[in-house]
Amino acid sequence: MNESPPANVVPESVDHGDTPTPQVHRSLLSSFAITTAWAGVLLMLISWGGRWLFAAELLASLQLQMGILGLGLSVFLVFGGLRKTALALFLVSVATLLNPLQPYWPVPLGDPAETKRLRLMAFNILLVNRQEALIKRTILNANLDVALLVEYTPAHEKMLDDLLETFPHQIREPRNYGYGLAILSKHPIIEHEIAYLTHQPEEVEQDSYLDWKDDPYIDALIDWEGRAIRILGVHLFNPTSFSQFLRRTQQFERLVEIANPHREQPLVVMGDFNCIPWSPFFRDFLAATGLKDSRNGFGYHATWPVGGNLVSIPIDHILVSEALAVHHREVLPAAGSDHFPVVCEVSVARAK
Repeated sequence: MNESPPANVVPESVDHGDTPTPQVHRSLLSSFAITTAWAGVLLMLISWGGRWLFAAELLASLQLQMGILGLGLSVFLVFGGLRKTALALFLVSVATLLNPLQPYWPVPLGDPAETKRLRLMAFNILLVNRQEALIKRTILNANLDVALLVEYTPAHEKMLDDLLETFPHQIREPRNYGYGLAILSKHPIIEHEIAYLTHQPEEVEQDSYLDWKDDPYIDALIDWEGRAIRILGVHLFNPTSFSQFLRRTQQFERLVEIANPHREQPLVVMGDFNCIPWSPFFRDFLAATGLKDSRNGFGYHATWPVGGNLVSIPIDHILVSEALAVHHREVLPAAGSDHFPVVCEVSVARAK
């Protein structure tokens, strides 16, 4: 005779990893969470392929954001009983976050007792920015020795004239289409050169007012209290298309050729690189030149876009040679630009 189980006895459920607990059924919400989780895993894995895939490097710009969202979703999945999916998402998210969070790891900094420090600024002021009083106030309040202005145009000439009393030594190379540069210095400029990374002005088509037309850089040797400091100011192409991506890669290759003869000297390469610091091409550039990212030890320091908040990324950089020690780095208010200015404090490193 077969006996039925008592009415108040519930058969035990068996947990098979991603099988929901009795309290959380495979509802539309949980199905959506699983789909989103595996889509996130796929996107993060793709973002590691920037060396081989143009779109992957653009996607890698959001590794911080994807990693944080992935961690949050993995917690939700755990509470939903979907532990295997949660574990996969958690591991990929943590691995992805290692790139953008690397600058928070402690590194040796300059001797705090060193009082002779050079204060540098790299600031993309935005070619259409006409808040000149705010830009001047930002520059003056930062107590700088040397400033590089990116996207400097003829419309900003008067602003630089007004700064001559504080920065009597200036190099100006204006452009109307976003690739103009200017260096302002309190210290004498021993020599300087304005040259081009890949394209001379006469080598490109003048087809659109906003299209790139050439890519100048400024190479300046500055006398800082009896020490020669070389400053390279750059603005690399924005890799929003595959052709621009290839041109930016060529610019990195040219920059290696320019910087390497001076790698043992106090050298600063700064500007708008239009490149995240964990890009394989940026890392290749650092490895080939021996330059250090001044962000190391100070944090993420997003610089663009100003209104992006949670999606802002670090594309403006101050890189220094081993002959220089970094003491301080910060990001200042935007002063009407779509970029935050970066300020860095360095000194000549003591011989080991």
